[in-house]
Amino acid sequence: MSVALVSGSAGLIGSETSKRFHAEGFDIIGIDNDMRSRFFGPEASTAMARMQLQKSLKMYRHEDMDICDNGRIDSLFGALGRDIKVVIHTAAQPSHDWAARNPHMDFHVNALGTLNLLEATRRHCPEAIFIFTSTNKVYGDTPNHLPLVELETSYEIDPSHPYHSGIDEMMSIDQSKHSLFGVSKLAGDLLVQEYGRYFEMKTVCFRGGCLTGPAHAGTELHGFLAYLMKCTAKGLPYRVFGYKGKQVRDNIHSHDLVNAFWEFFKAPRSAEVYNIGGGRHSYCSMLQAIDACERISGRKLNWSYVEDNRLGDHVGGSVVSRSSGGIIRNGTTSTIFTGSLMKFTMLFGRPSNRSCYASPVSPSRRRGLAAKSVLYDARMLEAFPDFVAAIQRRCITSGQTQRVVLSNV
Repeated sequence: MSVALVSGSAGLIGSETSKRFHAEGFDIIGIDNDMRSRFFGPEASTAMARMQLQKSLKMYRHEDMDICDNGRIDSLFGALGRDIKVVIHTAAQPSHDWAARNPHMDFHVNALGTLNLLEATRRHCPEAIFIFTSTNKVYGDTPNHLPLVELETSYEIDPSHPYHSGIDEMMSIDQSKHSLFGVSKLAGDLLVQEYGRYFEMKTVCFRGGCLTGPAHAGTELHGFLAYLMKCTAKGLPYRVFGYKGKQVRDNIHSHDLVNAFWEFFKAPRSAEVYNIGGGRHSYCSMLQAIDACERISGRKLNWSYVEDNRLGDHVGGSVVSRSSGGIIRNGTTSTIFTGSLMKFTMLFGRPSNRSCYASPVSPSRRRGLAAKSVLYDARMLEAFPDFVAAIQRRCITSGQTQRVVLSNV
């Protein structure tokens, strides 16, 4: 038996991961105790997603378990042993504001919970691959100190700056304001790296931007695109916090992030780190997202502006990066996030066009998700043939001009 153990299995990324690895032939052990409803209220509950997984996936087994309960986690891993081939850790407390309200709980979930899973993996299935859903908030507010240009509806990194095309993993995590959420996630991120280096385990951190997709139970404190369209469609009030509404959000679909998980699983390494997001051609500012929601829904959003920004928030540019994967360019900057919003108006269905933009490793490392560094289209196809082919097949059906654009690594 080959087991994929997924923490946060009923959440946005966890449910997508469960479906993908189940389709690849794995037995799925899903850990989820619906903490999201405790964090954000009953409207954010993942109970429905859990029931759908149990109904639709034949080889899915659910464990209503807290990742902070080290005894139960260790017992579960001990019972499964080396049948566990991969651990995909997506469970988290994901909100800046909630973390400030309850720092102890935030740190327990994001740092201690990660440690419990890592140590259980080391003790009982050390050959298993450990995949961690990290965040670009590990960089704190450092990106805000880049040279930013204020445009009519967004902030943009100065085109002459090396990070204009995306920020790589060499950006410092020090001397910045992270928010307590950013700190707890960074603690988990560093633990994942250290278990890879110190114990020579196969581990990876994917530092994502704004993750979105059909399973997102969006609320004001977390779930940007889903909640924004929900408010627009239902006439609910929405608040924009600081930066004139020009702060940029880099959006990536859950399907594409999980594709990256799968590619890493097929060619794992120790202690890897990747920035990952939709990139330049699927990011948007708050003002641009509001405009898109209004155009798509045919309704005006009832929104207000709050001068104070959220502490540790990012302002402009793409903090998720330059490419060991690739980006699908759909002809216009807004196509990808607009596709998501269109489907959110129909009970939050799946977008027809998706982005995928994985970051580069630094030039000094020259290592990618697969065996060969990716430079141009031909090498992309060589290194990731299944991944690229699947994306290209989807894009062809959209009827738009598509091309894979890669940066040097």
